[in-house]
Amino acid sequence: MGELVVLFCVLGVAWLVLKIIGAIFHLTFVALALPFQLLAAVGAVLLCVILIIPFAVIAGVLGILLAPLLLIVSLLPFILIGFGLLFLLRRNQPSRPASPRSGAIAQQGTAGQTPSRQS
Repeated sequence: MGELVVLFCVLGVAWLVLKIIGAIFHLTFVALALPFQLLAAVGAVLLCVILIIPFAVIAGVLGILLAPLLLIVSLLPFILIGFGLLFLLRRNQPSRPASPRSGAIAQQGTAGQTPSRQS
């Protein structure tokens, strides 16, 4: 029975030593990883401040400014039909003959010029 007590004492001491060594390794790993975690946190904050927040502000402002277009988009079929009818009506109008004023305007353009002499 004494051997079992010695065996459990040795196993207990070995378990305790391994627990202490594991705790030391864990603390060492945490201490080594802490600067990298801080660097990653600073990088995430900088990324958020430099990229995400300005783009979010721009998207919000554009959303507010372009919101009235939603009303126009719902009316777009009617607007296009109206422009199509306007185009058809203007295309089918007969062309007007040149007005007599257009000749007078053309003659006024040459009023300041001296007539050329023919020999």
